[in-house]
Amino acid sequence: MMNMKTCLGGYAAGAALCGLLNAAWAVEPCRIEVVEQGSGWPVPLVELRTTHQVRFVTDNAGVIAFDLPEMMGRETWFDVQGKEWVLFGDPLPKLRCPATFEAWQDPATWETLEPQKALVSASDGQPVKPHTGSIAWNGFRKRWVTVFMQNFGKPSVFGELWYAEADAPIGPWGKAVKVLSHDNYTFYNPRLHPEVTPPASPILLFEGSYTAEFANHPPKTPRYDYTQILYRLDLDDPALAPARKE
Repeated sequence: MMNMKTCLGGYAAGAALCGLLNAAWAVEPCRIEVVEQGSGWPVPLVELRTTHQVRFVTDNAGVIAFDLPEMMGRETWFDVQGKEWVLFGDPLPKLRCPATFEAWQDPATWETLEPQKALVSASDGQPVKPHTGSIAWNGFRKRWVTVFMQNFGKPSVFGELWYAEADAPIGPWGKAVKVLSHDNYTFYNPRLHPEVTPPASPILLFEGSYTAEFANHPPKTPRYDYTQILYRLDLDDPALAPARKE
């Protein structure tokens, strides 16, 4: 169902009606809030599309700030795109399709996405280009999170790991904080494991391949070279504060 705090509306058969309640519409946008029926939880990533094809997507709080001048003060209809998607990317989504086997088989249903080419370092403002990594919804932060390996980082070209957050899996992603560094060693293909921690836990676990390959001929770590290493990241750590800024 849809609850609109400054708008009148309903949610049925894929359409919603929004009407203005106060005369201050020229100053403040109309607030549209989408919540789950029964629980009242906000629903992110619900897409509303006007009849003239302007798209709005709910944020992490299930809210849309509707401010189209041509639609204010009048009845406005939306199509609701509340379907599930499968996202493909490494680490940031580059492609999506409806979450059905039939859609996956049909390239006509695939949609190309344009992920950020680089994130911004929280420490010096320099661009950080992702190479490999993964993203996941985090119940503690109530945001999407990513841990990724930097492309040609320093001091290790393929061993610098970064953390960032976003309100939606397709971005935009906020400032990135370096969480793991290697001196002339490789740590690639990091993968998050949210399935092994409670939903409200501040602990984020990720693993990656630890190897002397792709580095400048370092001595190999006995018994550990080219194996998977599991790391624990505390999302309450003050060092991650720059990534938590809205």
